[in-house]
Amino acid sequence: MSAPDLAAPLRAAILADSGIASQLPTFKSAPAVFTRRPVPKEAPYPMIVISPDITNIDNGGLDNTQLVIQRDVTVYGQNEEAADYRLVETLAWALRDLFHQERNAITVTGWCVASLSCAGPRIAPTDDDHSTGRLITVTARLARLEA
Repeated sequence: MSAPDLAAPLRAAILADSGIASQLPTFKSAPAVFTRRPVPKEAPYPMIVISPDITNIDNGGLDNTQLVIQRDVTVYGQNEEAADYRLVETLAWALRDLFHQERNAITVTGWCVASLSCAGPRIAPTDDDHSTGRLITVTARLARLEA
């Protein structure tokens, strides 16, 4: 059994939220939301990066398929001005609000989203003192739709 890829549904939900998308710069004609690492070197800040699966647990039984999948959704920004730091915090909390206990926030083809929950935001690792990051961990509980 292959697990569904949550990158596209998470990205689509973020792009559809005008409160979040409008605060991001554009990269190649789209808001700076990335689903792979490393992000392009020329990508602007602030940006949102969706990780690959952190966990993928099969919680199903003999006659059903249920998965629990976790991904980190991280906001990175510059740390030069206080406003830059606050924007990263604001975006991280907005992402939490978008996904936490909002199972209808994403649609996963062939699956029912039973629940979505979030942990965080918490500090994300960065490479230097000139950037900052906050991440939330999104946990999706999915049940396969039987045809």
